[in-house]
Amino acid sequence: MAGSAQDSSFHQSFLVARNLSNGSVDSSFNNTAGFNIAQFTGSLNAEAMGVVPILSGTLSGRSVVPGIAYDNTSGLGFPAGRLAMVRYTSAGALDTSFDADGKVVTDFGSGRVSSCGARIADSSGKVVVYGTLSYP
Repeated sequence: MAGSAQDSSFHQSFLVARNLSNGSVDSSFNNTAGFNIAQFTGSLNAEAMGVVPILSGTLSGRSVVPGIAYDNTSGLGFPAGRLAMVRYTSAGALDTSFDADGKVVTDFGSGRVSSCGARIADSSGKVVVYGTLSYP
């Protein structure tokens, strides 16, 4: 499951957890934690919007998590959003073979991304991320 975690300074990050078939937290995910918090650099806040498992091919067992990243330093409350994506290994760690740190943020200039999702395009692990983009 995916969502966001907020720290004491109100900085939001991706939160991903894995549960067993009986609903309990899978303690083998991310070295006994059962969850992983992916923080983005600088003043970027982020909200995960789902989990897409890679079920076949050489990347089988990994997961892609699409979401929205935004910079809230302007104080406007609803700043321009960017597409964000994180890829995890089957063990729950950030997949550093994906953009060196496991995280990618795509900026659309003054456009605001308000929702997004992802699909695995083929067995090679190519990912199609889609969303809603509006311009002021």
